[in-house]
Amino acid sequence: MYKILPDTTQFYGYDIATDAINLAKPLEKERLHFYCNDIFEMDDKFDLLLALDVFEHVPDYYGFLENCRKKATYKFL
Repeated sequence: MYKILPDTTQFYGYDIATDAINLAKPLEKERLHFYCNDIFEMDDKFDLLLALDVFEHVPDYYGFLENCRKKATYKFL
């Protein structure tokens, strides 16, 4: 998606696992950024939220889905 979307499109990756972010950091580019934060503790809203390889790690999946609903217009789970 990075290569085919307009240059005005920004990409942000969030994970609470430091190891995951440390693996991703070398891949950062001008429009691609990675943060070790809990996305649900931030006020930011997004156009699209991708939650990949997450559900098996979430104890309260109903609460997780409710939080996702509030975070972005579109969701890909």
